[in-house]
Amino acid sequence: MVLHTRISVLTYLLSPGFGKSFTAKLFSSWLFGVDIHNQIITASYNEDFASDFSKDVRGRIGEESLNPIDIGYADIFPDTKMKKGDSAKMKWSLEGHYMNFLATSPNGSVTGMRGNIHILDDLIKNAYEAMNERILEEKWKWFTDTFRSRLLQGGIRIVIATRWSVGDLTGKLIAMNPDDWYILKMPACLSEANKEMLCEELCNWDRYLEEKTFVSEPIFLANYQQQPIEVFGRLYNNLKTYKDIPRDDMKRPAFEKIIAYIDTADKGNDYLAGIVAGVYNKELFVLDVIYTMDDMSVTEKEVAKMLFNNNVHVAHIESNNGGVGFARAVERILLEEYNCKHITIKKFHQSKNKESRILSMSSYVEKLVYFPENWGRKWTDFFISMNSFQRDFKKNKNDDAQDAITGLVEQIEFGKKPIKAVKSLYAY
Repeated sequence: MVLHTRISVLTYLLSPGFGKSFTAKLFSSWLFGVDIHNQIITASYNEDFASDFSKDVRGRIGEESLNPIDIGYADIFPDTKMKKGDSAKMKWSLEGHYMNFLATSPNGSVTGMRGNIHILDDLIKNAYEAMNERILEEKWKWFTDTFRSRLLQGGIRIVIATRWSVGDLTGKLIAMNPDDWYILKMPACLSEANKEMLCEELCNWDRYLEEKTFVSEPIFLANYQQQPIEVFGRLYNNLKTYKDIPRDDMKRPAFEKIIAYIDTADKGNDYLAGIVAGVYNKELFVLDVIYTMDDMSVTEKEVAKMLFNNNVHVAHIESNNGGVGFARAVERILLEEYNCKHITIKKFHQSKNKESRILSMSSYVEKLVYFPENWGRKWTDFFISMNSFQRDFKKNKNDDAQDAITGLVEQIEFGKKPIKAVKSLYAY
């Protein structure tokens, strides 16, 4: 790798007008001055922004000072020069090297080049895109299926963004690998109580208050304080995590029972949400999750495998809208493929109002449920759903994850019969 650094992935979050893109352009120019073998690929919101990024970097390298006393790029990096005859505005090279720079967008092409430095510059345009699941999914797919593979081994990735959404590209990347990212987060206001601003020249206290007055609060907080929109008004704010499951003096799992709750997919755009948890002192330690829109012919096998692998004692499966057939199929697979008879499948019809259940039990979810520390990496879509779910139900597209975790808690806090201890559960 040409650029030596201990940081492999970086995201920096700044308010509008604070020079996020300008800084990235200066950095790109500097990188070529340091070593012409660096290969940079930048991705911007659309082709126009990508073209501007490329033009600014290229223009800075090729600029000539008209005043002999002024210091220009060539005075600092005399050996870095644009390759003659290389006139493409989005893809160009330096003298003595082949293919140094490519600017693209989710609608553009990245074929023909790989780079050791990737810079993603504000892929989400505005609040509308940040709250549009289709657009977010399209850009995530473009990143995972197309752009990501163009990074050379040992390269670095930089993401420049407004912290719009828990479910945007930045949010998903951080959720999957929270320990890998260096996050430079610089809100415009450092302290409202002291009227302390990050940079008075760019946004002083009066400008800050003016923006706060005229812009809706969620959008204002995302733009100026780098607080995701969903954080404002979300249902769960204090979800707990654990480093290790409860163990006895012999370091064996101390669970009294291992239970599961399965919310089958009712409609085509619903998720199947299945959660397995160990019970200890009426608290739940989540061990496994299935959260998918796959067809039932696939999820029947996945659920059976999850129940068997986690040595589940009781699995509650909602029988609404085809749930009975699903539960029977899971029982059959457990018996035929795993020769498993010890798992009790409880089929039941959920007649209580879903919204009321989820809202009323939310405090118990926060109080009684523990997720593994790396659950964002293990179950990314489930993690994002739980951390972005809004108290105002009309703002949510799906509530399957919340229905399942609520159903799981109901078995503990409000079960009609006390949970009996089950010995010899040493699967973990």
